Amino acid sequence: MAPVSPPDDPLSDEGLERLFSSLNQASGILAAVSGGPDSMALMQGLARWASRARRPPIHVATVDHGLRPEAADEAAFVAREAALLSLRHRTLAWTGPKPMTGIQEAAREARYGLLVEHAGEAGASHLVTAHTLDDQAETVMMRLS
Repeated sequence: MAPVSPPDDPLSDEGLERLFSSLNQASGILAAVSGGPDSMALMQGLARWASRARRPPIHVATVDHGLRPEAADEAAFVAREAALLSLRHRTLAWTGPKPMTGIQEAAREARYGLLVEHAGEAGASHLVTAHTLDDQAETVMMRLS
């Protein structure tokens, strides 16, 4: 017997429908997936949601900022996982010189620039990202400081 999810379980089929309902009218969806647990869960959830009904096309992109040697392996991992879910994946590379200071902010700006450009190329009207509550708290604290 299959386990029964509680009625307000966000990972149940009904929960995913509520979570992603605003995406039903998208021309396409671009999911930014880094390989971390939050974005991998987003990709899995989108794939399951899309498998249950006719949905907008879902594309997956990973940004390799060129700052860490392991980033290429992480992007390849995401590509393999996306393929297992029958989702299209593309690795986007941040090329060119990197600033000596403010690298985090510059990387964030480059990342979103690359993602928005790719969304346009893919015909995606919506860009989705995933962040844990810790990530969100960190962002608030950074902005406050």
